[in-house]
Amino acid sequence: MPPKKRQRTDGPLIPHSQCKLHADTDNRKTICNATKTDGTRCVNKVKPAKASTALESGFLPLCKVHDHKKLRIGYCEAKSACGERCNRLCVRDGACNQLCCVHIDVELPNRLSTLPLELRMGIYNLLIPSGSIPAGPPRRYIPYYQQRPTPNKKVYSDAASPLRVDKATNAAVTTLLYQSSL
Repeated sequence: MPPKKRQRTDGPLIPHSQCKLHADTDNRKTICNATKTDGTRCVNKVKPAKASTALESGFLPLCKVHDHKKLRIGYCEAKSACGERCNRLCVRDGACNQLCCVHIDVELPNRLSTLPLELRMGIYNLLIPSGSIPAGPPRRYIPYYQQRPTPNKKVYSDAASPLRVDKATNAAVTTLLYQSSL
């Protein structure tokens, strides 16, 4: 099977009225939005009444087989060929960028790297401890298996989201750590 062509978002602008990407939301409303075990998209149809109630409650329409998944609605954040935000329906993933199937390979700029350097350095100074960072936990810490479980996955993902960084942020933090230790 030939590789899928990547959608270019930095090419010449197409008028918004002629852009074909924005008209594809009807496909997401009539066909199941779940993925099968082999990674391909489910092709089962969804009843219109069920689809409208799912969309009103904030979930993507699913067929009878995948109804237990309850996928939340997300809107694609990538820039379309017309220059406007894509806004196609997609599965919302809390910590990651919201990208539809057309823009899945497009890399969006990191929001932290768009901040001015002074603000980024202030954030790094708040997040990174002033002393040395040990390789392992000291004895006074409670072992990992004895820690209390997090009460909610959402609370845990919100607390851990600053720790998920891309390569550029990782390089900046690493440079900051090694420069401050000298």
